[in-house]
Amino acid sequence: MIRLRPMGEAEFAAYREHALDDYSRPGHIGNWPSAEVAAREFHRQLPQGLTTPDQHLLAIDETASVRCVGFLWLAVRQRGTGPEAFIFDLVILPAFRRRGFAEDAMLELEVYVRRLGLTQISLHVFEHNTVASALYDKLGFVAFNNRLIKKLA
Repeated sequence: MIRLRPMGEAEFAAYREHALDDYSRPGHIGNWPSAEVAAREFHRQLPQGLTTPDQHLLAIDETASVRCVGFLWLAVRQRGTGPEAFIFDLVILPAFRRRGFAEDAMLELEVYVRRLGLTQISLHVFEHNTVASALYDKLGFVAFNNRLIKKLA
């Protein structure tokens, strides 16, 4: 079992370091050309850090041991159909992967999002991330649209 709770400052600093590494790694999450560009984009999304309006930066705790096993970044965004919860990032720390924590976190997130008064969760998953795609399929997420890209030499 897990619980979601707001990140503390030290956790946010650790999460930010992890996220910037992911954002600037070629072919990974953001595919930004440098760590500097990744840091700029991260700051653009979270200009006030933990207190940025409509951003929910959550720690994922295992309840049995009360230890942090990961992080979740959720934003409340306005869409044509109304507000929705958008998952920017879900991270399970390497030592805790393949134990069901991501699935448990997503199920707990549904409860959290309902408490916010929202009725929809969306996210983006890269096609090469088959593990995440399988999890989201299992949880009932459906593809809404596809973005196709062709790289030219």
